[in-house]
Amino acid sequence: MIFLDVTSFLGRFHPLIVHLPIGFLLLAITFGLLNNRWQLGKATAVTWFLGTISSLPAIFCGWMLAKEGGYDELTLFWHRWLGVGVGIISLIAWLTSSRILTAPKWVNYTISASVVGLLTIVGHLGGNMTHGSEYLLEHAPKPIKSFLGGEDKLDTLPKLSQLDSVVVYSDLIEPIFTIKCMQCHNNEVQRGGLNMATPEMIEKGGDNGPVVLLGNATESEIYKRLVLPNDHPKYMPLKGKPMTYKEVKLVEWWLNSGSDFKEKLTVTPYPKDVQNIITELFGLDLVDKPYYEKIKVEKTSDIVIQQLVNQGFKVRFLAADNFLLDVEPIGGLDKQKLQSLLQVKDRITWLDLSNLGATDEWLDVVSQLVNLTRLNLSRNPISDKGIERLTVLYHLEAINLYETKLTNQGLEILKKLPTLKRLYLWQTDVSTEAVAALQKELPSLSIDAGADLEHTETDTE
Repeated sequence: MIFLDVTSFLGRFHPLIVHLPIGFLLLAITFGLLNNRWQLGKATAVTWFLGTISSLPAIFCGWMLAKEGGYDELTLFWHRWLGVGVGIISLIAWLTSSRILTAPKWVNYTISASVVGLLTIVGHLGGNMTHGSEYLLEHAPKPIKSFLGGEDKLDTLPKLSQLDSVVVYSDLIEPIFTIKCMQCHNNEVQRGGLNMATPEMIEKGGDNGPVVLLGNATESEIYKRLVLPNDHPKYMPLKGKPMTYKEVKLVEWWLNSGSDFKEKLTVTPYPKDVQNIITELFGLDLVDKPYYEKIKVEKTSDIVIQQLVNQGFKVRFLAADNFLLDVEPIGGLDKQKLQSLLQVKDRITWLDLSNLGATDEWLDVVSQLVNLTRLNLSRNPISDKGIERLTVLYHLEAINLYETKLTNQGLEILKKLPTLKRLYLWQTDVSTEAVAALQKELPSLSIDAGADLEHTETDTE
């Protein structure tokens, strides 16, 4: 451990020392080019010598720094040995410029050109390992970046619109990591041995083991680093803008949720504060809209509307831009008149049949209104058998059964309605115990049982 600390300590001097031989070598090349005019032969030899000598500690410290790991092996190989090559060639240049070795002028020119080329390549490779291959062009104008083959990196979080397709990690968490973490943890640069380019690499972890513990944010190393004080030596990210409170909160939620890297948002529970953060950062509206706001239908013709009015119905469009229908009978109604609604069976979403003497048989017609979301059956002799007919209405969200013949058995039937959100049960034969059991089983269902619900244990079987 002490040996590793010493090597790391010495290695960290490499970026500081390496600029000294570079300066000497470029100065030696400049003196060599001006030698014929100003007689700078001795100065050229001295600067070649200084460049050679100063390259030795730079090479040594670079070798120590490489022991920390976290660098692309191929890039490190060429950076390391081409750097050694610069030192060897600069030694040869000193020997020829000081006349210890004799060589024609073209050899000296070739050596100078080689050093310039190698310094360029070695410096580029070093920059790639330290900052990534896109660092130089990161803030370049788009035309220049495109001409030089640079890639546009994600610098703002994407906007999302389709809830059903959102994957928690790839759509919400990975974009944050890409902006805030990937510059130090990618395929070319792996600080601490951590590569965050793929989920598999993240699960693998870094030099000190796993950094993600799904299901436990406080024990995940990646989260621990995010919540350290900004001046702490282990605080992440080291470069660029730190994560915002909301971004950290989102990462914490993802880790605590225990969802894997492929789980969708639709099956991952999220609290209200996280819902607000997702909406703010990604523009994704997570408010559960009623079905009638999601579906679009063609506008019913004025002729058909008038026919329904002539049959004794009051017909309204839900809104100026929503052509679903709100239908309410005016005066008396029978099953035959009710059947006239079937000509617009896919357009009716609200239907009021309250206090019309509707029977279970009427619900054969109602069950065909495929986009029905609200149904008022209050004050009608509707029984459990009639309710059974409504289980095919897969978008029914609210049903009023006030003063009907519904029993505990009918309450069990209502569980088959997958989208039911509101239920009205005043003055029915349903017991308080059955209502309490249903509420416990379906906590998101709003049940209005009223103050007059009978406290009965009616045997409905």
